[in-house]
This record gives sequence, structure tokens and C-alpha cells, in this order.
Amino acid sequence: MHDNIKITLHNLQSQSKSFKDLLDLLFPIHKDEASNENIANLQNEIFDFANAIIFYSNAKNDDKLESSKSGHSNLAFSLVSTHSHKRADLIHATYAINKAITSYNIIFFVSSTHLSIAFATRRDNKITSTKDVLEKITLIKDINLASPSHAHCKNLDQIAKIKPKEVDIYYSEILEALSISSLNKAFYTEIFAHFAHFVESITLPNTSDEQTKRDFVLRLFSRILFCKFLEKKSIVDSAIWDTHLSQNYYHEVLEPLFFTTLNTPRESRNYGFLPEQIISLLHAIPYLNGGLFSPQDNDFFDLQNPNAHINSLHISNDLFSELFATLNRYHFTIDEADESAVEVALDPELLGQIFESLLSQLFTDNKLEKLDKNSLRKATGSYYTPREIVRYMVRSAILLHLQTKLKGKVDSQFLESLVFDSSLRGSEATEAIHTQKTILQELATLKILDPACGSGAFPMGILNEIIRIQSDLDDTRPLYTRKLEILQECIYGIDIQPMATEIARLRCFLSLIIDENPSDIKPLPNLEFKFISANSLLPLQTSLQDSRGRRLGSDIYEKGLIELQQIRAETFTSHDKIALQSKYKATIDKIAKDLFFEAQGETPLTKWNPFNPNDIAQFFDSAYMFGVESFDIVIGNPPYIRQESIPNKQAITQSYKNINFLGKDYAFSCSTADIYTYFFAKGAMLLFPKGNLIFITSNKFCRAGYGKNLREFLLGITIQKYVDFNGVKVFENATVDSCILQICKERQKDNMIAYATPTQKDLSTLSYSQIPQDSLNSEAFIFVDSPTLALKQKIEQVGTPLKEWDIAIYRGVLTGYNEAFIIDTATKEAILDSCDNSIKSPLPCGGGLGVGLTERERTEQLIKPILRGRDIKRYSYEWANLWLIGTHNGYTSQNGEQIPAIDINDYPALKKHLDSFYPKLEKRADKGKTPYNLRNCAYLEDFEKLKISWQRVTQEPSFILEKDFYLLDSMAFLTSDSKQELYYLFGLLNSKTIFWYFKQIGHLYSDKGFLLSNQYLERFPIPKITKENQNLVDELVNLVDTILVIKSCHTEHSEVSKNIESKRDISPMAQYDKRKKLQNDKIINDLESQINDLVYKLYGLDSSEIQIIEN
Repeated sequence: MHDNIKITLHNLQSQSKSFKDLLDLLFPIHKDEASNENIANLQNEIFDFANAIIFYSNAKNDDKLESSKSGHSNLAFSLVSTHSHKRADLIHATYAINKAITSYNIIFFVSSTHLSIAFATRRDNKITSTKDVLEKITLIKDINLASPSHAHCKNLDQIAKIKPKEVDIYYSEILEALSISSLNKAFYTEIFAHFAHFVESITLPNTSDEQTKRDFVLRLFSRILFCKFLEKKSIVDSAIWDTHLSQNYYHEVLEPLFFTTLNTPRESRNYGFLPEQIISLLHAIPYLNGGLFSPQDNDFFDLQNPNAHINSLHISNDLFSELFATLNRYHFTIDEADESAVEVALDPELLGQIFESLLSQLFTDNKLEKLDKNSLRKATGSYYTPREIVRYMVRSAILLHLQTKLKGKVDSQFLESLVFDSSLRGSEATEAIHTQKTILQELATLKILDPACGSGAFPMGILNEIIRIQSDLDDTRPLYTRKLEILQECIYGIDIQPMATEIARLRCFLSLIIDENPSDIKPLPNLEFKFISANSLLPLQTSLQDSRGRRLGSDIYEKGLIELQQIRAETFTSHDKIALQSKYKATIDKIAKDLFFEAQGETPLTKWNPFNPNDIAQFFDSAYMFGVESFDIVIGNPPYIRQESIPNKQAITQSYKNINFLGKDYAFSCSTADIYTYFFAKGAMLLFPKGNLIFITSNKFCRAGYGKNLREFLLGITIQKYVDFNGVKVFENATVDSCILQICKERQKDNMIAYATPTQKDLSTLSYSQIPQDSLNSEAFIFVDSPTLALKQKIEQVGTPLKEWDIAIYRGVLTGYNEAFIIDTATKEAILDSCDNSIKSPLPCGGGLGVGLTERERTEQLIKPILRGRDIKRYSYEWANLWLIGTHNGYTSQNGEQIPAIDINDYPALKKHLDSFYPKLEKRADKGKTPYNLRNCAYLEDFEKLKISWQRVTQEPSFILEKDFYLLDSMAFLTSDSKQELYYLFGLLNSKTIFWYFKQIGHLYSDKGFLLSNQYLERFPIPKITKENQNLVDELVNLVDTILVIKSCHTEHSEVSKNIESKRDISPMAQYDKRKKLQNDKIINDLESQINDLVYKLYGLDSSEIQIIEN
């Protein structure tokens, strides 16, 4: 197919037949030629609309190009001649054609040498519901007609393979075949494989340290990919990737490219004895500056002695040949996708995705992980904040800032349209000249911080959005000038990973280069003081300080800050950083002596060198590092690290133990809190008054116990917006549920929170409810409207929390290694068959029951039937014939007898089985006195009581009543001495009312359902049994009993449960024969409906309240 595509493209001309040949190859559907009158009169000197050729394929088999709200009946194919393939020109022309032809438009823009194809999607018009408008453009750009690239041929081949079908579906499948997400995943998987191969194969001087090798390869890959993007700008010649240029390609081509060329002005370059062909390629490349190509210690390159490691640093040419072959299969673009258009190519944002994913994959809980080549296919790069989320958050932050700052000066609705409606163009967005200037001036002074910037998703989002708004307000200054100003004045980033901050800088460089003339490239700015590697959460601790971290009564520090500000300003544009480094060191030495009382040796200030990209500051002080004490906006995606894995946890918790914010003291630290909670406090304290913070984080802080201190803190500030992604996967492969929270640093009375629950990652059409902030409390953040809140409160007033009942709530058994301790029936029988049956033993087992038993008999006593969470159904279970090896750790029986821990040497057959897993048993945390013992469990005997059991993660209420089984830790159970009470509770827990209540206080656990942990269940308000409601209780218990009888027909007679003897207090009844399951299910549904009605009466609910639950 590739050959056919190449031939057809080579023959493509601005005539009907050659265009029809290409269409027939790509879209094997019937097509007719149409008049071009709809677009012939469009005025544009770049495009020849007058001679455009149009074909269409019509699902309705008539000759009209038409569109409707419910879908399109046409595919319209237009061929338009052009002499420009600039992205902006193509987008402008596509908009014009889509306005004239309201079909699914696929537009071919052809010049004498190249072809670009635009695919336009449409959405409902926000104003007129019967119309639709262009939504997004997908571009395949710059196809070389004479020699199309492998990537372009692959794009077209994927389209040609799609089988024709109904138009709407056909067109959506075409766009899916061009999905950037799929492209990025495929590329990441290949890059990860090359990364692993490089790390395994290279030799570095005087070290075989795995982490050093990974750091080296990460930096090498980042520089290569950066240069691949430069190639698209014609700054680097593609011939540079020919590994035949030298037998020592790394030392004779890449090292000179990186360190002698891109890092050195032309007049200062010394290529030594390199071959003339290589020198010619290198010397044509301009000096870029920027720091990315400054040799670092672990680059093993000495500018004064370039050949120092030529024999000790070895990377074979074959590694590069294989890598470049992969890169050449993909098309790169220097344009980053925006809301209106995306190119089917790898853009600079991909760098961020790749390197954040690599960093996340290589480091888990801050420990280096083993590269697993067998899992490369599963490598998807899923830790990066999706661009649609970034765009929404950036716009929300900018809008709130402008509305706050320009209140009374500029219409609030106009600002919202300006910021959020990217379809506004030029004069449409300009209300008046003075308004235009007011907004532009406000944008120019913005101070924005990302305290966990990663590889720069949010800083780049900010840069792009400010540029877009400026353009909509007719700011005609050169893009390069505007971007440089925004980077210098507005944007700041911190991350604890030096590689991440390097990539953030790199993306800024690419954004600047895109707007430069390739023949007149200006040296890039230095961003050492714009993106820094530091621990955002730890303040600078000095010998004596006030609340701002300054030495009391000192002016040396203030003078030092002024000097640092001058150094920062000079560094941004300097080409001679050596002199500035000396000046910087002298200044910080003075400041350090002042702040640390003439300290001898290193201090936190002198240890950190911002000019060394590998240095990580173990503190963050905004005034010292950025010259900015406060920010208008703090934005980002703070790391999600569980409390047990937080680095420097003790220092962090101590720093936030007691904080003062807006004049109020808070006890903020919580020993069980995840790290992102501290970022809220840090970020809020860094804001100007009325500044705003917007984060995307886990939503667990809203209801989890560890979030209480954070909730107290947030209630003392204005919560502007809360977007809850319950059940929507924002990050692939992440189990955490996410939310977006926006706060404003002020206290507003009677504040209303904009609350939304999207059903997808696309947030362009969100609708908000208004929730009174006064309705929230520190026990849990529950975002509901007034009637719902009133119903919740009524249920709580009528009922008594289960934790106040005379019941016991436990979780299941935690083995620490289920593969060893959970066995199937065949394994159980094999263990028992290998026991010695001839020897009687006086061993006490199970409270003396083992006296005089054979090994088989006493072993059988230890093996208990067990249920997993997935075995639980509603009112019943399906046992999977699994058993627990109950080698307990000793316990006190309910009659007070001390039962000793199991000695595995008394159970040879069990020991032999467990020995096959010994290395894993020995390493596990959840173990008893020996690796063979289970962890302590004081309630073992309760497993064999009548109990209510449930699955901890569930899509709906799934409670069972049984006394046959032990339970895994994916389950929990409660017991009571009153059988009637258990039946009563069982009925209520399975009711609609209780499930509705749980959804108000609980939270979704990814897409798996609700997490029904004990902390939630014990809060369930259940009406106590009284004389007044005894009749209702009796009726409910009888209904529950009947359901259990019916269910027992299926459970006790099912194949999966036939091996266990029934111990139920109820017996199957003939009228509920197991062979009438469908009929019985209908009876159960009717009985459940009656139970729900009884529960409504128990809570005294009226019809409107019942309706809330039913809906």
C-alpha cells in the first residue's frame, strides 16, 4: 500500500482525475464531483479557492452537501492550491471552508512540492442549538509529494484500511486512526525500549553505577530529541543523523554538536581534527546558548580536553543507528497542539510526556526500580497531566485573576468569553481600546508559580494561553518578543527532579525557536532562575528569623536580595555566565554569614548552586531564589506520595505543624496525610491577597481522616471551584480519583462554590451547581444542593451511627502473600494426602481439639474455607473453592484461654508447601513470629459466628449474612449477639437509603466502584430498634429471611458451593426451587422494593425526599 500511496502522491496535480485517484485509494467509497460555488468567492491571496475541486460522498444518495445537528450526511473532499503550508494559514482556510460547506470536511491543500490535509470536526453551536460549528482541526502537514516520509505514508495507509460504513461512524474512525494519543503511546513504548538498551550497553568512565548511566542516557535522549525538533526548523541538517559519518559517532559527531557547536558562538568554536564533512555540517548550525548543552560533570566531557574520555566512554554506532531508524519512522513538528488544531505528529509536549513517564517509571517511592524489558509493551507514559486539563485549569486561573483585578473596570462576562472561548478572533474580542490596554497591562504583570512543575505542562500552558489572549486583543508585537517577556516576567517553576526542570526549560526554548527566522536565530535566554530544582515544601531555616524567614533587624539580607535581583536579570540574557557565577557566590556568602551567624563551612544557601543543573536545593525561599515573595496564581499537579513514602517527612511535618494563615492559627500537619496536602498550605501562603490557587489532586482529602486538617484550613479561605472526577480516569493506569480545586486568598461571606462532576476529561462543556460554602464542615466535604443536604441531615438525626451500636466491625485476614496462604481444593487435598496419618499427637490445637489427632486431622483443622471480595454478590455469594492456611500467631479465646502460635514444625506437610514460597514469606511485612505465621488477629473466633460480610470495593450494596467462611482483607464484617439485630441491619445495609447516604459521605475508588471501608460504615446512621418501630422491624426481618431462603436455593445447590456443608439457620423451601431462578429473582426484586419502602418509613421520609433517593 505504501508504494501505491507514493506513486499516487507523486502524480497528484491540481486536476480532477489525479485528485480522484488519490481519493479512491484513501477512501474506497462512491464519490461524485460537486460545484465549488460555495467557496469559489472566498477571498485569500494564498489559496486558489476559485479553482478548487470538490468531491462528495453522500449517505442519503442525493446531491446536496448538507449538515444537521444529529449528524452529517456528507463527506466533502476539497482540493485547494496554495503556496503556503504554514499552520496558521491552513487553519484560517479550513475555518473559511467549513463555514461555507457545513459537512464533514477533508481538505487537501496542495502546492508544487507538498501536500497538507485538514480534517475538521464539528460541535453544536452554543447559541443556536439547531446549528453546529467547527470544533477542531486535525492536520497531516507537509507531505513531500516526490518523497513522502514513512510516517506520512503510514498515516495515509491507516486511513485507507478503514472499511466504509455509516458516515458519522466512518469519519470518527478516520479521526481515531490519526489519534495523537495512540501515536504518543506507540512512540513512548519504542523509546523506552531504546532507553533500556542504551543503559544496558554503554560504558562510562570509572563507573558502572546504574543511576549514573540512566541519568546520562536521559540527558542524551533529551538533547537528541531537541535536535530532531531543530531539524524541523531547518536549524540542524538531517545529514547529521548519518552514523556513517564516523566510526566513533558519539565522540566525533554528537559531542561536538552538543558542546562545541550549540553551546559555543561560531567565532569561538574549535573542531580540532574532525573530518571536513562533519565540520561543514556543524559550523552551519547557529549558537543557541540556553544551558541545555553546557557540559555537566556526569557528561564526562571537558571543554579544555575534548578527547579525555574518548577511550573510556563507549557507545556503539549500532545503538544510534537503531534509535535513529525509530525516530525516522515518526513525523516531528515544532508546533504544540492547541484547542483549535492538532497536527498528526510528535510535538514538543511529547518531550514532557516522555521524560515525566521515564522518571516515574524509573523511580517508585524515590527508589530506583529495575528495568523490566518484558513489561515494555505495558509502558504507556501515563503520569503527564492531559493538555485539556491543563488548558482548563490555566484558563480558570487567569479568568479569576482578571475578574478580581479588573472588577468594575471590565465586564466580567466579556472576560469569560475572552479567556474561555478560543473561537473569538481579533476585533470580536476587543470591546474598546482602553479595555484592550487594561487587560494587556494586567497580563504583563502576572506572577505565576508551579511548585511541582515536572517537565513544564502548566508553564507551557500559561505561556500559550497568554499569547492567545494577547493575539485576540490585537497585540501585534512579534511573538518571540512577547514570549520572551512572559518567560522573564511571569512564569516560575520548581521541581525536585533536575531532569524535569531541564525539560521544562527545553520546552520553553523550543517555543521561542518556533517564532525565529532560521537564518537569524538569536541566542536563547538562560532560565536557571526561572525553573529551579528544589524541595518546594521545606522553608529556609536560619539561626534567627521572623515569619518571613529573615534574620531580625538585618539589612544585609535586604541588600543581598537587591544584588541577587541584578544577577538574575543579567543572567537571563548573558552569554558569559562564569563571571556571573563568581558574583553570585560572593553575594550568597555575605547573605549566608548574616543569616547563619558567621557560620563556618557549608550552609543551605552555599550548598545550592543554581548554575549547576544537577543541584537540588533542600529548601525553597521564593524571595531569595526568584526575587518574588508572592504570586497572583499558584497552579499545578502536586505529587501523589503516600505518607509512608514521603522523603524528608519529619522535616515537612515539623515545618507545617502549626501555621498562621490570614490571621488564624492552624494545626496543619497530619502524620498519615499524603504529600499533596502540604502543597495546598505552601501554595496558599505564597499568594498575594486575593490571589488564586488551582490544583489537580486526589479527591481523598475531602472525606479521608487525614484530610481533616486540610479541610479546616480550606474552610478559612474562599473555595472558588471544585470539579470532581469521581470515576473518570484523568491519568491512565492511575488508581486515584482526581479533583480540581480552586481557592482564592480571601474570606468571602456567603460564598457559593462552583461545583461540577464531569463525565469525561474534556471540560469544554461543564455545567456547574452552586453550593454554599457554609454547608461544608471539617468532618467531610460533601458538595450537595440544599434539598440533598437537608435529607442527609434528616437521616443522620433519625439514625444512630453504627459505631455507637453494641456491635463489632472487623476487616478480613491480611496474609501478606496470598499466593502461599490461599489455596484451591486440589492443593488442599494434596497437602492433606501428604500428611502422616499413622501418628497420633498430644499437640493442643484449637483450644485442645487437637489432642490425640493425626497430622492430617489437625492440619485439616487449620485450613479454613475463605471468601474473596469478588465472590460476594447481593444477599449471596459464589464460593470459588478457596481455602486459607490458618497458621495463626496465637490469640486469646473468648473464654479467656491463651491459644499459642502455630509451630510449623508440628505440621510437616504445611511446612513443605509454605517452604516453596519461603523467600517471599520472609520478606513480607504482614507476618507473625515466624514467616510461616499470619500476623496477629485478636478476633479469629468471630469468623465462625453469624456475621454480616461485605466487599470493601463495590459498585452497589453487596452485603451477605453467613457463618461459614473466613474472609480476605478485601472484605470486612460485623457481628452482634442479637440475631434479630443482625437480620435488621442486614436489610438496611442493602437498602437504597443507606447506599444513597454512603454516596454522600464516601468516594469512588477509580472505576471499580465505591470504597466501603470501616471508617465509612461505622458512620452509617441506623434507627435503633424501639417499641415504636418494632412492627416495622419485624416486617423487615421477615422479608430479609424470605430473601435469604430464596438465595440459599441457589447458593447451597450451586456447583461452586457443593463442597461445603451448610450451617445456615434457614433451609430451602420448595416454592423457591433453584431451577426457577428468573422467577425467583423477580420475587426478590419485589421483596427488596418492600424493604426499601419500610426503610423510608423508619426514617420518616416524605415523597419529595424519597424521590431524591430514587433518582
